[in-house]
Amino acid sequence: MLGDDSSESKVELSRVVEAFNASLLDVTLEMFIVELSGSSEKVDELIKALSRHEIVEIARSGVTGM
Repeated sequence: MLGDDSSESKVELSRVVEAFNASLLDVTLEMFIVELSGSSEKVDELIKALSRHEIVEIARSGVTGM
């Protein structure tokens, strides 16, 4: 979930997604969907970087996490 100041949260989210060379597939006022392909370690690091947001669901398959 995005924080109270959603515009600031969206900017932060965009920076994190860019830093991991991931894709921001969808953003609403209350949720976002990020797609990342890479090693398990890279996916784990992205999840850690997004930890200030409430992560509701994670789907992983091999070296692809979404």
